[in-house]
Amino acid sequence: IYPSIDFGEDADVSGYNRFVFLLGMTHREFFLDALENKWNSGYVRCLEHLRNLMPQGSQKDHTRKLVFVGQYLGAVLAARESTLEDRSREHPIWDDATTLEMFAETMVAILMA
Repeated sequence: IYPSIDFGEDADVSGYNRFVFLLGMTHREFFLDALENKWNSGYVRCLEHLRNLMPQGSQKDHTRKLVFVGQYLGAVLAARESTLEDRSREHPIWDDATTLEMFAETMVAILMA
């Protein structure tokens, strides 16, 4: 979660999560070709680590849960980014420091189910 939202103060990445999420959803093959199996190496390592931590289950079930979590992660971060870009009012859910912790807990719950 945090590497996808904390790019540093000098970074100008407005729209990053929305762009990545929508590109992956609408042009999947292009997106995967652009990654060339090297630009997502950290993500792939993370998935393997998560597989090792998941409870007993089949490879198919683990893969399914990881797909669910990946889509959930992208959709929620894209929605968060879009909401926070609206500076016309406060956004109590996304401005609350505990929201991202709760989000992480829900992703863990999916993987452990």
